[in-house]
Amino acid sequence: MAAQRRTAARSGRQGTGAPGSLPGQPPLTRKRGAWARRRDGQRRGRCRCRRAGAGLPCAAWVKPMELCVRLAATPGVCFRQAEVTALEPDASGWTLALADGERLAADQVVIAAAVEAARFAQSEALPLQPVRGQISQLRVPEGAPRLGRVVCAGGYVPPAADGVLNFGATFGPKETDMAEREADHAANLAELERGLPALVAGLRAAGADLSPQRLTGRVGVRAASPDKSPYCGPVPDAAAWRHDYGVLAKDASRVPEIAGRHHAGLWISAAHGSRGMASAPLCAELIASRICDEPLPLEWPLVDHLHPGRRIIRDLIRGH
Repeated sequence: MAAQRRTAARSGRQGTGAPGSLPGQPPLTRKRGAWARRRDGQRRGRCRCRRAGAGLPCAAWVKPMELCVRLAATPGVCFRQAEVTALEPDASGWTLALADGERLAADQVVIAAAVEAARFAQSEALPLQPVRGQISQLRVPEGAPRLGRVVCAGGYVPPAADGVLNFGATFGPKETDMAEREADHAANLAELERGLPALVAGLRAAGADLSPQRLTGRVGVRAASPDKSPYCGPVPDAAAWRHDYGVLAKDASRVPEIAGRHHAGLWISAAHGSRGMASAPLCAELIASRICDEPLPLEWPLVDHLHPGRRIIRDLIRGH
């Protein structure tokens, strides 16, 4: 599968009549997707849009919780829910110390804990910024217009699920408050009306109460890196990197011929920001390919760009 993806990426080229193909994908065609004019978006989304955009008829949307439940039920997967308080290396790999006193053994460990990913001694050198996000939810009344596909602009809105329209989301850097905010519901409504004024007008005409104080929603905290790219790869031994590459602080052109030292068997996938549903599965495939010594799904320059050690090197060069 990984080798097939790499072949597809190499064969990608500009699609005729479209602004360009998505990176690593075949060219956009009428079947896969095309640059849609505003009236095309109105017809395909079944609601008037104010902007042109890319129509992707083969795209899909998911319910994240249901997806996680389905993945956890995969044969061979043993799901345990617990708080890991420490990671301790040992002769056979790692021991995970749990909050209830239990200890688990593993030969390979992947830290995938969003904003909590830097809580461990081995990963604390990787900077993570919390980014609060809130979505709004509205029950769609009978007779209201219906979306036919996901629409993304300044915000996003998928077709109603179980009679409920979900839209948003806000973006609050360095915020971790988990309480819903009326102001954020108002911001989500305003963004929805900017992108899909006919939808909002139709909801009002059908009797929907669009008062921010009447909306429900959900709050989550994303994790982002300073350069907005995910961390994906082996966890570097930060102290060793600072020692081995310390010369970069004086001369960034003097790159030592020393292989980076890492915590053996310890990996990280974090800092996916607001696009984790797209980047996290790819990063999971990348880490699994490296653990199993299989062909990688990405080319090496991108693999290096995602390497968590990039932050240590950057800080050395900038004298931090």
